[in-house]
Amino acid sequence: MARARNRFFEIHDAVKGLIFEAWAGNEKEALQFGRFRVWAPDKSHPGLRRILRPSDPWAVLVEEANYLTAAREPARPRAATPSAAELEQRAQQWSEQQAAEKAAYVRRLEALRVDQAERRERRLALDARLGRHRPIPSLPTQDPTTGTWI
Repeated sequence: MARARNRFFEIHDAVKGLIFEAWAGNEKEALQFGRFRVWAPDKSHPGLRRILRPSDPWAVLVEEANYLTAAREPARPRAATPSAAELEQRAQQWSEQQAAEKAAYVRRLEALRVDQAERRERRLALDARLGRHRPIPSLPTQDPTTGTWI
């Protein structure tokens, strides 16, 4: 079953004194867009396009969808290209940051390995003390005397 195509609706709200321009599948949907201010994110999507206030000789724009405002604004000029010295400085900062991150990673990894080895020794000591043999000694276990996980 094919879905009905959207069309352009102009809804006149007598209570608020506004005109809503909406792209919607039917008039009821267009009324809801105006009532709840559902803006269209893009030209091909349903939603409100503009809100106008009636006046003579033409209606005055009150508010419009963001994509329409963005299309009308002039393009922002691109930032000036950085100089060679600036690029070199950025590259140096980036390499220093990468080195610092790698050193921090190595420190965390070493601390993790030390902690794992310490926990493994504590588990083995606990198993020896309790006289038990666990099939997977690397899995955590709970110390029955303290209730802590090792």
